[in-house]
Amino acid sequence: MTKVLNLGIWFLFFILFVTLFYIVLAFIKNKQRKYITRALLIFLTLLLTIVAFYFPVKNPLQQAKQVTFTIENGVSEDKLESKKVNEIKQIIQNQHLIKNTSKTLVGTSPYPFNEGINIHISGNEISFNMLVFIRIDNPKESYVEYNSQYYSILKSDKFVQDIVKVINRLES
Repeated sequence: MTKVLNLGIWFLFFILFVTLFYIVLAFIKNKQRKYITRALLIFLTLLLTIVAFYFPVKNPLQQAKQVTFTIENGVSEDKLESKKVNEIKQIIQNQHLIKNTSKTLVGTSPYPFNEGINIHISGNEISFNMLVFIRIDNPKESYVEYNSQYYSILKSDKFVQDIVKVINRLES
């Protein structure tokens, strides 16, 4: 279902450009005002739909009080207790996420096992699973997977630096 929705969003971009082309053509050929008005209405509706889809969202981790974190950094896998969880949870909570249709439809690029950190978050009282994939080699490629939808992380460079610092401190 998620792939169908993302494919629909890509299709909306195509329709948006066709509608914009039609509006410009209608102005050039001096078409009747009702055709231009309808085309503008369609254009604005499509534009608002796309903006609403891509609007940054706060992550669902904010609603969950009890969560389990499993951190895998290529070498080891650790399940964290509540004291250690709060610091990482705070960093992840402060991130804004933007839906990423290309990662959902095409998939993600592989990376070396020692250049990434995977954080699996599962809710205890609210049932949810969230995967945070952190790319140390290329922070812009870091992403979050939630409900089969991929999200890009705004300000991913700072996010990756903060997570790496916390994990290094926890391991030592």
